Amino acid sequence: MADQKTVQKHKISFRIAHFAMGFFVSSTVYASPYLKSLGLSSAEVGLFTSLRSVVGIVAPIIWGLACDKKGSIKKVFYFCLIGIILLFPMVPSTARIGAGIMMLAPWVTVFIRFFYRPASFLLSNWLVQSQKKYPDLVMGKIRIYSSFASFVGGIMFSRLVEKSGLNITYYLGAVLALIVLLTSMSLPDIEPDEKGTKTFKDLHLEMLVKDPALFSFVIFMVCAFLPSAASTMTLPYLLDDIGGSIKYISYFTAFSALFGIPMLFFADKIIKRFSVSRVMIVTVLVYGLGELAFAVLKSPSLIIPMAAVIGADSSLMNLCFIYYGVEKAPSELKNTVQMLISTALACASIVAGTVAGMMIDTSGVRPYYFVSFGLVFVAVLLFVLINCYLIKEQ
Repeated sequence: MADQKTVQKHKISFRIAHFAMGFFVSSTVYASPYLKSLGLSSAEVGLFTSLRSVVGIVAPIIWGLACDKKGSIKKVFYFCLIGIILLFPMVPSTARIGAGIMMLAPWVTVFIRFFYRPASFLLSNWLVQSQKKYPDLVMGKIRIYSSFASFVGGIMFSRLVEKSGLNITYYLGAVLALIVLLTSMSLPDIEPDEKGTKTFKDLHLEMLVKDPALFSFVIFMVCAFLPSAASTMTLPYLLDDIGGSIKYISYFTAFSALFGIPMLFFADKIIKRFSVSRVMIVTVLVYGLGELAFAVLKSPSLIIPMAAVIGADSSLMNLCFIYYGVEKAPSELKNTVQMLISTALACASIVAGTVAGMMIDTSGVRPYYFVSFGLVFVAVLLFVLINCYLIKEQ
């Protein structure tokens, strides 16, 4: 058992790293508004949203396998951050090169996806796996710092975007990624169970599809997030429909993070009391109701109370996904499974981004939210039925 001085040191380090990551994440929600500001059509915005998701499918698997093969989250995490630091400033600097889908800047945003989405998941997984050696590192209470930083960062970027334009999000994003790198240097690395570099054969990747409980969970992730994965793309068009300005995107991000804080404080107790699978199902259902609320939204002033509900629900839901993935994953594939969670979201975004773009062009944004509502409930129903069958077979 580690001494209390070491545990306290790692608590502080993880809090600071999550706080810095929360600020960074608040700078990444403007990709779709930025592409829209370049003059791309909604179908073209949907295309690049889908392409970013294609990259998002490949990247998490590569980084997860790299972590499991090398036995080090820290090195892979730093590599992702360096990619962010180098590529983020390239987006606004290439905005005038080319036109339409041949414009260079949107393609840079696609390549950036290879680095920034996995980075957040790697940090969360780093904390979860550190709990094996340091049980006092309670994830919910540490992620509070990330949520609070996202709230402050969301407000800050809403003001900066109004005064300086969307380009500022990419320049500051690079600076914030550098701060994340510097603040995470004192974090403990995760040592491999066996010394030496593993081969891919040693990882037994076939277990990912042979385990029915794990496989059904990954499919559930894809289905549950399929309708809502394009939310950052659809929100600007919904705001146009109800007469809201772009600042409400920042308000939604900020207040979602703020109201997620109290939920994170009690999250571990709630999960232990009711089980991770039950809490996960309930939170996904609530998320589906949020999609229905968007479909009938009439006033931008309702964005903040919706952010309160969705923020509290999402913070608990995302924690459940992480814990459930760790619970079902084989010991040698802990990192790979966590990256598959990120991949599931990316798979959903591919379809969602393309479909959302076409639906907005043909019938407006609201029908997309109605379809989203229905598909979330279908995903939950299928997941429950499959797991009831698996339990009965046991």
